[in-house]
Amino acid sequence: MTENGSQLNENPPETLTVHSALERCVDYIGRVDIDFICALARVDKAEAFQSLKGAIYYDPEKSCFVTAEEYLSGNIMKKLAAAKSVLEQQAETAKTAGDESNTRKQMPDDWDFSENISALEVVMPPVVQPGQIKASMGSPWIPAWVYRDFIIALIGIRSASGKPKISVEYIRAANHYIIHGKKHFTDFTRAKLTYGTERMNAFEIIERMLNSREIAVYDTYIPYGKEQQVRRVNKAETLLAQERARQIAERFSFWLFRDEPRRSQLLNYYNENFCAIRPRHFDGSRMLLPGKDPNIKLQKHQLDAVKRIVHSKNILLAHQFVTVGKNSPELSDSETSSLGGIDNIDYRLFDAFDYVALGHIHKPQAMGREMVRYAGSILKYSFSEIHKDKQATILTISKNKQISLSHHLLKPLRDMREMECSLESLLKRKCEIGNEEDYMHIILTDEEQILDAIGKVRTVYPNVMQISFKNRRHMMQYETIQMKENQIADQNPMELFEQFYKMQNHIDLDEKRAQMAISIFEEVIR
Repeated sequence: MTENGSQLNENPPETLTVHSALERCVDYIGRVDIDFICALARVDKAEAFQSLKGAIYYDPEKSCFVTAEEYLSGNIMKKLAAAKSVLEQQAETAKTAGDESNTRKQMPDDWDFSENISALEVVMPPVVQPGQIKASMGSPWIPAWVYRDFIIALIGIRSASGKPKISVEYIRAANHYIIHGKKHFTDFTRAKLTYGTERMNAFEIIERMLNSREIAVYDTYIPYGKEQQVRRVNKAETLLAQERARQIAERFSFWLFRDEPRRSQLLNYYNENFCAIRPRHFDGSRMLLPGKDPNIKLQKHQLDAVKRIVHSKNILLAHQFVTVGKNSPELSDSETSSLGGIDNIDYRLFDAFDYVALGHIHKPQAMGREMVRYAGSILKYSFSEIHKDKQATILTISKNKQISLSHHLLKPLRDMREMECSLESLLKRKCEIGNEEDYMHIILTDEEQILDAIGKVRTVYPNVMQISFKNRRHMMQYETIQMKENQIADQNPMELFEQFYKMQNHIDLDEKRAQMAISIFEEVIR
Protein backbone atom coordinates (compact mmCIF):
# COMPACT_ATOMS: atom_id res chain seq x y z
CA MET A 1 0.00 0.00 0.00
CA THR A 2 1.43 3.40 -0.95
CA GLU A 3 1.07 6.56 1.11
CA ASN A 4 -1.98 7.65 -0.90
CA GLY A 5 -3.72 4.30 -0.42
CA SER A 6 -2.98 2.75 -3.79
CA GLN A 7 -2.99 -1.04 -3.63
CA LEU A 8 0.05 -2.68 -5.13
CA ASN A 9 -0.04 -6.27 -6.32
CA GLU A 10 2.53 -8.50 -4.78
CA ASN A 11 3.55 -9.49 -8.28
CA PRO A 12 2.90 -6.70 -10.74
CA PRO A 13 1.67 -7.88 -14.15
CA GLU A 14 4.69 -6.35 -15.90
CA THR A 15 8.19 -5.36 -15.00
CA LEU A 16 9.20 -1.90 -16.11
CA THR A 17 12.54 -0.16 -16.25
CA VAL A 18 13.16 2.20 -13.35
CA HIS A 19 12.62 5.26 -15.58
CA SER A 20 9.41 3.82 -17.04
CA ALA A 21 8.27 3.04 -13.53
CA LEU A 22 8.91 6.68 -12.59
CA GLU A 23 6.75 7.85 -15.50
CA ARG A 24 4.01 5.39 -14.55
CA CYS A 25 4.20 6.49 -10.92
CA VAL A 26 3.87 10.20 -11.72
CA ASP A 27 1.06 9.50 -14.21
CA TYR A 28 -0.89 7.36 -11.74
CA ILE A 29 -0.50 9.15 -8.41
CA GLY A 30 0.80 12.56 -9.43
CA ARG A 31 4.06 12.46 -7.47
CA VAL A 32 7.28 10.52 -6.91
CA ASP A 33 6.70 7.46 -4.68
CA ILE A 34 9.87 5.41 -4.24
CA ASP A 35 8.01 2.36 -2.89
CA PHE A 36 5.69 2.40 -5.89
CA ILE A 37 8.62 2.68 -8.30
CA CYS A 38 10.52 -0.16 -6.62
CA ALA A 39 7.45 -2.44 -6.80
CA LEU A 40 6.89 -1.75 -10.51
CA ALA A 41 10.55 -2.13 -11.49
CA ARG A 42 11.23 -4.93 -8.96
CA VAL A 43 14.35 -3.26 -7.53
CA ASP A 44 15.41 -2.17 -4.06
CA LYS A 45 15.70 1.47 -3.00
CA ALA A 46 19.46 1.65 -3.43
CA GLU A 47 19.20 0.49 -7.07
CA ALA A 48 16.24 2.80 -7.71
CA PHE A 49 18.09 5.85 -6.37
CA GLN A 50 21.17 4.97 -8.39
CA SER A 51 19.19 4.53 -11.62
CA LEU A 52 17.18 7.71 -11.06
CA LYS A 53 20.23 9.87 -10.39
CA GLY A 54 19.59 13.17 -12.17
CA ALA A 55 15.94 12.25 -12.81
CA ILE A 56 14.69 12.96 -9.27
CA TYR A 57 15.82 15.30 -6.48
CA TYR A 58 14.92 15.67 -2.85
CA ASP A 59 13.21 19.05 -2.37
CA PRO A 60 13.85 20.30 1.18
CA GLU A 61 11.05 22.88 0.92
CA LYS A 62 8.45 20.18 0.12
CA SER A 63 10.18 17.45 2.17
CA CYS A 64 9.76 14.89 -0.60
CA PHE A 65 11.26 13.66 -3.83
CA VAL A 66 10.23 15.43 -7.04
CA THR A 67 11.10 14.98 -10.70
CA ALA A 68 14.03 16.87 -12.21
CA GLU A 69 11.56 18.76 -14.42
CA GLU A 70 9.80 20.13 -11.36
CA TYR A 71 12.87 20.74 -9.22
CA LEU A 72 14.96 22.45 -11.89
CA SER A 73 12.28 25.04 -12.63
CA GLY A 74 10.67 27.91 -10.79
CA ASN A 75 12.76 30.23 -8.61
CA ILE A 76 16.20 28.65 -9.03
CA MET A 77 17.93 31.19 -6.79
CA LYS A 78 15.58 30.41 -3.91
CA LYS A 79 16.02 26.65 -4.37
CA LEU A 80 19.79 27.04 -4.56
CA ALA A 81 19.84 28.95 -1.28
CA ALA A 82 17.71 26.24 0.37
CA ALA A 83 19.99 23.44 -0.90
CA LYS A 84 23.11 25.23 0.31
CA SER A 85 21.51 25.79 3.72
CA VAL A 86 20.67 22.08 4.09
CA LEU A 87 24.17 21.08 2.95
CA GLU A 88 25.68 23.34 5.63
CA GLN A 89 23.37 21.80 8.24
CA GLN A 90 24.40 18.30 7.12
CA ALA A 91 28.07 19.22 7.43
CA GLU A 92 27.52 20.69 10.90
CA THR A 93 25.56 17.61 12.00
CA ALA A 94 28.26 15.25 10.68
CA LYS A 95 30.96 17.27 12.45
CA THR A 96 29.07 17.23 15.72
CA ALA A 97 28.51 13.49 15.47
CA GLY A 98 32.14 12.93 14.68
CA ASP A 99 31.32 11.54 11.26
CA GLU A 100 33.22 13.80 8.90
CA SER A 101 32.78 11.36 6.02
CA ASN A 102 29.00 11.76 6.23
CA THR A 103 28.42 8.42 4.54
CA ARG A 104 25.35 8.37 2.27
CA LYS A 105 22.73 5.83 3.22
CA GLN A 106 20.46 6.59 0.23
CA MET A 107 17.83 7.98 2.57
CA PRO A 108 16.18 11.42 2.41
CA ASP A 109 17.94 12.54 5.57
CA ASP A 110 21.28 11.73 4.00
CA TRP A 111 20.53 12.92 0.50
CA ASP A 112 23.62 14.43 -1.09
CA PHE A 113 22.54 18.04 -1.66
CA SER A 114 25.77 18.84 -3.47
CA GLU A 115 24.14 17.15 -6.48
CA ASN A 116 21.16 19.49 -6.10
CA ILE A 117 23.50 22.47 -6.00
CA SER A 118 25.43 21.38 -9.09
CA ALA A 119 22.25 20.80 -11.08
CA LEU A 120 20.71 24.12 -9.98
CA GLU A 121 23.88 26.05 -10.84
CA VAL A 122 23.80 24.62 -14.37
CA VAL A 123 20.24 25.86 -15.03
CA MET A 124 20.56 29.14 -13.15
CA PRO A 125 19.53 31.97 -15.51
CA PRO A 126 22.44 34.35 -16.22
CA VAL A 127 22.74 37.42 -14.01
CA VAL A 128 21.86 40.59 -15.92
CA GLN A 129 23.89 43.80 -15.78
CA PRO A 130 22.66 47.41 -15.77
CA GLY A 131 23.01 47.74 -19.54
CA GLN A 132 20.61 44.81 -20.03
CA ILE A 133 17.85 46.23 -17.83
CA LYS A 134 15.15 48.50 -19.17
CA ALA A 135 14.81 51.06 -16.44
CA SER A 136 12.64 53.98 -17.51
CA MET A 137 10.59 56.36 -15.40
CA GLY A 138 7.53 54.48 -14.21
CA SER A 139 9.02 50.97 -14.39
CA PRO A 140 6.98 49.20 -11.67
CA TRP A 141 9.87 47.01 -10.55
CA ILE A 142 11.83 50.05 -9.34
CA PRO A 143 11.02 50.77 -5.66
CA ALA A 144 9.27 54.07 -4.90
CA TRP A 145 12.16 55.22 -2.68
CA VAL A 146 14.43 55.24 -5.75
CA TYR A 147 12.15 57.73 -7.50
CA ARG A 148 12.07 59.81 -4.30
CA ASP A 149 15.88 59.91 -4.12
CA PHE A 150 16.07 60.84 -7.80
CA ILE A 151 13.65 63.76 -7.36
CA ILE A 152 15.66 65.00 -4.36
CA ALA A 153 18.89 64.82 -6.37
CA LEU A 154 17.36 66.34 -9.51
CA ILE A 155 15.69 69.33 -7.85
CA GLY A 156 18.49 69.83 -5.32
CA ILE A 157 16.33 69.51 -2.21
CA ARG A 158 18.10 69.86 1.13
CA SER A 159 16.81 69.57 4.67
CA ALA A 160 18.31 70.58 7.99
CA SER A 161 17.10 67.33 9.54
CA GLY A 162 18.47 65.28 6.68
CA LYS A 163 14.98 64.00 5.85
CA PRO A 164 13.39 66.13 3.10
CA LYS A 165 9.62 66.43 3.38
CA ILE A 166 8.97 64.70 0.10
CA SER A 167 8.02 61.10 -0.72
CA VAL A 168 6.76 58.95 -3.58
CA GLU A 169 3.90 56.54 -2.99
CA TYR A 170 3.05 53.67 -5.30
CA ILE A 171 -0.54 52.45 -5.14
CA ARG A 172 -0.26 48.93 -6.49
CA ALA A 173 -3.99 48.28 -6.89
CA ALA A 174 -4.33 51.28 -9.20
CA ASN A 175 -0.80 51.12 -10.65
CA HIS A 176 -0.46 54.79 -9.79
CA TYR A 177 2.29 57.02 -8.34
CA ILE A 178 1.76 60.07 -6.16
CA ILE A 179 4.47 62.58 -5.19
CA HIS A 180 3.77 63.91 -1.68
CA GLY A 181 5.17 67.21 -0.38
CA LYS A 182 5.92 68.71 -3.81
CA LYS A 183 4.10 71.99 -3.08
CA HIS A 184 6.98 73.07 -0.81
CA PHE A 185 9.50 72.97 -3.67
CA THR A 186 7.64 74.08 -6.81
CA ASP A 187 9.37 77.50 -6.78
CA PHE A 188 12.84 75.97 -6.88
CA THR A 189 14.74 77.07 -9.99
CA ARG A 190 15.33 73.49 -11.11
CA ALA A 191 11.64 72.65 -10.66
CA LYS A 192 10.29 75.71 -12.43
CA LEU A 193 12.87 76.50 -15.09
CA THR A 194 15.66 73.92 -15.49
CA TYR A 195 13.47 70.79 -15.60
CA GLY A 196 10.05 72.43 -15.77
CA THR A 197 8.18 75.28 -17.41
CA GLU A 198 6.04 78.19 -16.25
CA ARG A 199 2.94 76.14 -17.09
CA MET A 200 4.12 72.69 -15.93
CA ASN A 201 6.76 72.28 -13.21
CA ALA A 202 9.17 69.36 -12.89
CA PHE A 203 7.03 67.56 -10.28
CA GLU A 204 4.01 67.54 -12.60
CA ILE A 205 6.16 66.29 -15.50
CA ILE A 206 7.72 63.52 -13.39
CA GLU A 207 4.33 62.46 -12.02
CA ARG A 208 2.98 62.22 -15.57
CA MET A 209 6.04 60.21 -16.64
CA LEU A 210 5.65 57.81 -13.71
CA ASN A 211 2.00 57.21 -14.61
CA SER A 212 2.54 57.06 -18.40
CA ARG A 213 0.24 60.04 -18.90
CA GLU A 214 0.33 62.46 -21.80
CA ILE A 215 2.57 65.49 -21.34
CA ALA A 216 0.57 68.31 -22.88
CA VAL A 217 -0.26 71.89 -21.96
CA TYR A 218 -3.75 73.13 -22.79
CA ASP A 219 -5.27 76.56 -23.25
CA THR A 220 -8.89 77.03 -22.26
CA TYR A 221 -11.11 79.47 -24.15
CA ILE A 222 -14.75 80.14 -24.99
CA PRO A 223 -15.48 80.18 -28.76
CA TYR A 224 -17.42 83.14 -30.08
CA GLY A 225 -21.16 82.71 -29.68
CA LYS A 226 -20.85 79.73 -27.33
CA GLU A 227 -20.95 79.39 -23.56
CA GLN A 228 -19.04 76.14 -23.01
CA GLN A 229 -15.26 76.23 -22.52
CA VAL A 230 -13.03 74.43 -25.02
CA ARG A 231 -9.51 73.08 -24.45
CA ARG A 232 -6.84 73.39 -27.11
CA VAL A 233 -3.25 72.15 -27.02
CA ASN A 234 -0.68 74.91 -26.70
CA LYS A 235 1.92 73.53 -29.12
CA ALA A 236 4.83 75.73 -27.98
CA GLU A 237 4.32 75.05 -24.27
CA THR A 238 3.69 71.35 -24.91
CA LEU A 239 6.89 70.95 -26.94
CA LEU A 240 8.88 72.66 -24.20
CA ALA A 241 7.36 70.41 -21.50
CA GLN A 242 8.06 67.31 -23.59
CA GLU A 243 11.67 68.44 -24.05
CA ARG A 244 11.98 68.77 -20.27
CA ALA A 245 10.58 65.24 -19.91
CA ARG A 246 13.21 63.97 -22.33
CA GLN A 247 15.94 65.68 -20.30
CA ILE A 248 14.56 64.19 -17.04
CA ALA A 249 14.46 60.70 -18.58
CA GLU A 250 18.05 61.12 -19.75
CA ARG A 251 19.17 62.25 -16.28
CA PHE A 252 17.35 59.32 -14.64
CA SER A 253 19.07 56.74 -16.89
CA PHE A 254 22.46 58.29 -16.07
CA TRP A 255 21.74 58.55 -12.32
CA LEU A 256 20.07 55.19 -11.59
CA PHE A 257 23.08 52.85 -11.56
CA ARG A 258 25.79 55.43 -10.89
CA ASP A 259 25.86 55.01 -7.10
CA GLU A 260 27.49 51.71 -6.11
CA PRO A 261 25.26 50.80 -3.09
CA ARG A 262 22.12 51.66 -5.05
CA ARG A 263 23.34 49.77 -8.14
CA SER A 264 24.12 46.68 -6.08
CA GLN A 265 20.76 46.81 -4.29
CA LEU A 266 18.76 47.25 -7.50
CA LEU A 267 20.69 44.54 -9.36
CA ASN A 268 20.18 42.04 -6.55
CA TYR A 269 16.49 42.85 -6.35
CA TYR A 270 16.01 42.61 -10.11
CA ASN A 271 17.92 39.35 -10.51
CA GLU A 272 16.25 37.70 -7.52
CA ASN A 273 12.73 38.62 -8.61
CA PHE A 274 12.88 38.59 -12.41
CA CYS A 275 15.93 36.67 -13.56
CA ALA A 276 15.93 33.69 -11.20
CA ILE A 277 12.82 32.08 -12.66
CA ARG A 278 13.26 29.13 -15.01
CA PRO A 279 10.11 27.94 -16.81
CA ARG A 280 9.30 24.29 -16.38
CA HIS A 281 10.15 22.09 -19.31
CA PHE A 282 8.08 18.98 -19.87
CA ASP A 283 10.00 16.16 -21.52
CA GLY A 284 7.55 13.68 -23.00
CA SER A 285 10.15 11.44 -24.65
CA ARG A 286 9.77 8.71 -21.98
CA MET A 287 6.00 8.89 -21.70
CA LEU A 288 3.97 5.69 -21.74
CA LEU A 289 0.98 6.11 -24.03
CA PRO A 290 -1.21 3.02 -23.72
CA GLY A 291 -3.62 2.65 -26.61
CA LYS A 292 -1.66 4.84 -29.00
CA ASP A 293 -1.56 3.67 -32.62
CA PRO A 294 1.99 2.29 -33.10
CA ASN A 295 1.95 3.50 -36.69
CA ILE A 296 1.67 7.11 -35.57
CA LYS A 297 4.93 8.71 -34.54
CA LEU A 298 4.45 11.82 -32.43
CA GLN A 299 6.94 14.67 -32.76
CA LYS A 300 8.90 15.75 -29.70
CA HIS A 301 6.90 18.97 -29.24
CA GLN A 302 3.68 16.92 -29.35
CA LEU A 303 4.94 14.52 -26.70
CA ASP A 304 6.03 17.45 -24.55
CA ALA A 305 2.58 19.05 -24.93
CA VAL A 306 0.90 15.78 -23.95
CA LYS A 307 3.00 15.50 -20.82
CA ARG A 308 2.31 19.12 -19.88
CA ILE A 309 -1.42 18.48 -20.11
CA VAL A 310 -1.28 15.14 -18.27
CA HIS A 311 0.54 16.68 -15.36
CA SER A 312 -1.52 19.83 -15.18
CA LYS A 313 -5.17 19.57 -16.15
CA ASN A 314 -7.61 18.00 -18.62
CA ILE A 315 -6.67 20.28 -21.49
CA LEU A 316 -7.05 19.82 -25.24
CA LEU A 317 -4.95 21.50 -27.92
CA ALA A 318 -6.78 21.51 -31.26
CA HIS A 319 -6.45 23.19 -34.64
CA GLN A 320 -10.06 22.98 -35.63
CA PHE A 321 -13.03 24.97 -36.96
CA VAL A 322 -15.58 24.95 -34.12
CA THR A 323 -19.18 26.14 -34.26
CA VAL A 324 -21.90 26.89 -31.71
CA GLY A 325 -25.09 25.53 -33.26
CA LYS A 326 -25.49 27.48 -36.50
CA ASN A 327 -23.11 30.23 -35.35
CA SER A 328 -19.59 30.19 -36.73
CA PRO A 329 -16.55 31.98 -35.35
CA GLU A 330 -15.84 35.45 -36.65
CA LEU A 331 -13.35 35.29 -39.51
CA SER A 332 -11.09 37.70 -41.32
CA ASP A 333 -10.96 37.78 -45.11
CA SER A 334 -7.74 35.73 -45.10
CA GLU A 335 -9.30 32.69 -43.37
CA THR A 336 -11.33 29.69 -44.53
CA SER A 337 -14.28 28.06 -42.79
CA SER A 338 -13.01 24.50 -42.99
CA LEU A 339 -9.94 22.45 -42.11
CA GLY A 340 -8.96 19.26 -43.88
CA GLY A 341 -11.92 17.01 -44.63
CA ILE A 342 -14.04 18.26 -41.72
CA ASP A 343 -15.94 21.50 -42.19
CA ASN A 344 -16.79 22.06 -38.55
CA ILE A 345 -17.47 20.38 -35.23
CA ASP A 346 -19.79 21.47 -32.41
CA TYR A 347 -18.27 22.89 -29.22
CA ARG A 348 -20.31 20.45 -27.05
CA LEU A 349 -17.97 17.64 -28.12
CA PHE A 350 -15.44 19.27 -25.77
CA ASP A 351 -17.64 19.15 -22.65
CA ALA A 352 -15.32 16.65 -20.96
CA PHE A 353 -12.34 19.02 -21.13
CA ASP A 354 -11.50 21.65 -18.54
CA TYR A 355 -10.00 23.87 -21.21
CA VAL A 356 -9.80 23.68 -25.00
CA ALA A 357 -7.09 25.74 -26.70
CA LEU A 358 -8.08 26.23 -30.33
CA GLY A 359 -5.96 27.42 -33.23
CA HIS A 360 -6.60 28.61 -36.80
CA ILE A 361 -8.87 31.64 -36.24
CA HIS A 362 -7.23 35.07 -36.05
CA LYS A 363 -9.71 36.77 -33.71
CA PRO A 364 -9.60 35.81 -30.00
CA GLN A 365 -13.05 34.51 -29.03
CA ALA A 366 -14.82 31.94 -26.89
CA MET A 367 -17.00 29.28 -28.50
CA GLY A 368 -20.06 28.22 -26.50
CA ARG A 369 -18.34 28.56 -23.11
CA GLU A 370 -15.44 30.55 -21.76
CA MET A 371 -13.09 27.56 -21.55
CA VAL A 372 -13.40 26.69 -25.24
CA ARG A 373 -11.67 29.48 -27.07
CA TYR A 374 -9.47 30.62 -29.90
CA ALA A 375 -6.40 32.43 -28.64
CA GLY A 376 -6.24 34.38 -31.88
CA SER A 377 -3.17 35.62 -33.70
CA ILE A 378 -0.84 38.03 -31.96
CA LEU A 379 -0.57 40.22 -35.08
CA LYS A 380 -3.00 41.47 -37.72
CA TYR A 381 -2.64 39.66 -41.04
CA SER A 382 -5.18 41.47 -43.22
CA PHE A 383 -6.82 44.87 -43.39
CA SER A 384 -10.12 43.32 -42.36
CA GLU A 385 -8.56 43.06 -38.88
CA ILE A 386 -7.57 46.72 -38.46
CA HIS A 387 -10.34 47.41 -35.95
CA LYS A 388 -9.87 44.16 -34.02
CA ASP A 389 -7.78 44.18 -30.87
CA LYS A 390 -5.22 41.43 -30.35
CA GLN A 391 -4.64 39.90 -26.96
CA ALA A 392 -2.73 37.26 -25.08
CA THR A 393 -4.82 34.83 -23.07
CA ILE A 394 -3.02 33.57 -19.98
CA LEU A 395 -4.20 30.26 -18.56
CA THR A 396 -3.33 29.86 -14.87
CA ILE A 397 -3.58 26.50 -13.14
CA SER A 398 -3.36 26.82 -9.35
CA LYS A 399 -1.86 24.25 -6.98
CA ASN A 400 -5.32 22.78 -6.39
CA LYS A 401 -5.73 22.53 -10.20
CA GLN A 402 -8.27 25.36 -10.50
CA ILE A 403 -8.20 27.15 -13.85
CA SER A 404 -8.48 30.90 -14.31
CA LEU A 405 -8.12 33.07 -17.40
CA SER A 406 -6.77 36.56 -17.86
CA HIS A 407 -6.65 38.56 -21.07
CA HIS A 408 -3.96 41.10 -21.87
CA LEU A 409 -4.26 43.51 -24.80
CA LEU A 410 -1.27 43.50 -27.17
CA LYS A 411 0.09 46.69 -28.64
CA PRO A 412 2.34 45.97 -31.64
CA LEU A 413 5.34 48.07 -32.50
CA ARG A 414 3.79 48.57 -35.93
CA ASP A 415 0.02 48.53 -36.23
CA MET A 416 -2.03 47.86 -39.35
CA ARG A 417 -4.08 50.90 -40.33
CA GLU A 418 -6.19 52.36 -43.12
CA MET A 419 -6.29 56.03 -44.10
CA GLU A 420 -8.19 57.98 -46.73
CA CYS A 421 -6.82 61.30 -48.03
CA SER A 422 -5.33 63.02 -51.05
CA LEU A 423 -1.68 62.55 -51.95
CA GLU A 424 -1.00 66.25 -51.46
CA SER A 425 -2.49 66.23 -47.95
CA LEU A 426 -0.43 63.16 -47.13
CA LEU A 427 2.87 64.54 -48.39
CA LYS A 428 2.30 67.91 -46.70
CA ARG A 429 1.18 66.06 -43.56
CA LYS A 430 -2.11 67.89 -43.36
CA CYS A 431 -3.84 64.70 -42.23
CA GLU A 432 -3.28 62.75 -39.00
CA ILE A 433 -0.12 60.76 -39.80
CA GLY A 434 0.33 58.70 -36.60
CA ASN A 435 3.14 56.13 -36.49
CA GLU A 436 4.98 56.29 -39.82
CA GLU A 437 6.26 52.73 -39.36
CA ASP A 438 2.75 51.23 -39.37
CA TYR A 439 1.57 48.85 -42.11
CA MET A 440 -0.77 51.02 -44.14
CA HIS A 441 -3.61 50.79 -46.62
CA ILE A 442 -3.79 54.22 -48.22
CA ILE A 443 -6.96 55.21 -50.09
CA LEU A 444 -6.10 58.15 -52.34
CA THR A 445 -8.92 60.52 -53.26
CA ASP A 446 -7.07 62.37 -56.06
CA GLU A 447 -9.03 62.72 -59.31
CA GLU A 448 -5.95 63.11 -61.53
CA GLN A 449 -3.66 60.28 -62.64
CA ILE A 450 -0.70 59.76 -60.29
CA LEU A 451 2.60 58.33 -61.53
CA ASP A 452 4.46 56.08 -59.06
CA ALA A 453 1.83 56.62 -56.37
CA ILE A 454 3.23 53.93 -54.09
CA GLY A 455 6.76 55.35 -54.32
CA LYS A 456 5.53 58.78 -53.26
CA VAL A 457 3.45 57.35 -50.41
CA ARG A 458 6.51 55.42 -49.16
CA THR A 459 8.29 58.71 -48.47
CA VAL A 460 5.85 59.05 -45.58
CA TYR A 461 4.92 55.42 -44.88
CA PRO A 462 7.83 53.10 -45.82
CA ASN A 463 5.75 50.03 -44.85
CA VAL A 464 2.69 50.81 -46.99
CA MET A 465 1.12 47.49 -47.99
CA GLN A 466 -1.68 48.53 -50.31
CA ILE A 467 -2.86 51.56 -52.27
CA SER A 468 -6.33 52.00 -53.69
CA PHE A 469 -8.22 54.92 -55.19
CA LYS A 470 -11.55 56.48 -54.38
CA ASN A 471 -12.58 58.90 -57.09
CA ARG A 472 -15.09 59.25 -59.92
CA ARG A 473 -12.97 57.37 -62.48
CA HIS A 474 -12.41 54.35 -60.25
CA MET A 475 -16.03 54.32 -59.11
CA MET A 476 -17.07 54.09 -62.77
CA GLN A 477 -14.60 51.25 -63.31
CA TYR A 478 -15.96 49.49 -60.26
CA GLU A 479 -19.54 49.87 -61.49
CA THR A 480 -18.50 48.48 -64.90
CA ILE A 481 -16.87 45.46 -63.27
CA GLN A 482 -19.95 44.90 -61.13
CA MET A 483 -22.13 45.07 -64.25
CA LYS A 484 -19.96 42.49 -66.03
CA GLU A 485 -20.01 40.23 -62.96
CA ASN A 486 -23.78 40.43 -62.88
CA GLN A 487 -23.94 39.59 -66.58
CA ILE A 488 -21.70 36.57 -66.03
CA ALA A 489 -23.87 35.46 -63.13
CA ASP A 490 -26.90 35.47 -65.42
CA GLN A 491 -25.25 33.12 -67.94
CA ASN A 492 -25.36 29.35 -67.70
CA PRO A 493 -22.10 27.31 -67.37
CA MET A 494 -22.22 26.12 -70.98
CA GLU A 495 -22.38 29.66 -72.36
CA LEU A 496 -19.44 30.69 -70.23
CA PHE A 497 -17.45 27.64 -71.31
CA GLU A 498 -18.08 28.40 -74.99
CA GLN A 499 -16.81 31.94 -74.52
CA PHE A 500 -13.75 30.70 -72.63
CA TYR A 501 -12.99 28.07 -75.30
CA LYS A 502 -13.15 30.65 -78.08
CA MET A 503 -10.95 33.08 -76.15
CA GLN A 504 -8.31 30.39 -75.58
CA ASN A 505 -8.36 28.70 -78.99
CA HIS A 506 -9.63 31.48 -81.29
CA ILE A 507 -12.24 29.09 -82.81
CA ASP A 508 -15.81 28.21 -81.95
CA LEU A 509 -16.58 25.15 -79.87
CA ASP A 510 -17.59 22.27 -82.22
CA GLU A 511 -20.58 20.01 -81.59
CA LYS A 512 -18.54 16.99 -80.46
CA ARG A 513 -16.64 18.93 -77.76
CA ALA A 514 -19.83 20.74 -76.76
CA GLN A 515 -21.57 17.42 -76.07
CA MET A 516 -18.56 16.24 -74.11
CA ALA A 517 -18.63 19.40 -71.99
CA ILE A 518 -22.38 19.02 -71.37
CA SER A 519 -21.85 15.42 -70.18
CA ILE A 520 -19.16 16.57 -67.73
CA PHE A 521 -21.37 19.37 -66.38
CA GLU A 522 -24.27 16.96 -65.86
CA GLU A 523 -22.05 14.45 -64.06
CA VAL A 524 -20.66 17.15 -61.75
CA ILE A 525 -24.16 18.44 -60.98
CA ARG A 526 -25.40 14.92 -60.15
